[in-house]
Amino acid sequence: MGQNDGVIQRYLEEGLVALLPGYREGEGGTEVYTLFGVYRDPRSLPWLVEVLARFYRLDLAAVPGIRAGCWN
Repeated sequence: MGQNDGVIQRYLEEGLVALLPGYREGEGGTEVYTLFGVYRDPRSLPWLVEVLARFYRLDLAAVPGIRAGCWN
């Protein structure tokens, strides 16, 4: 995960509950819900999903219903 380890690790330690696309006045990003609060992350929902999948060593292409590039 590189330089983003700390933020992603915090989400995981606090009990990640949900990721929702955050659309506000033309801004992208993601709303991250944990058991301890809600965070506004400037990165895209697809990026966060892919990072979390790599963290858990999941192959999203092998998951039924998910196609390569469906996040774009």
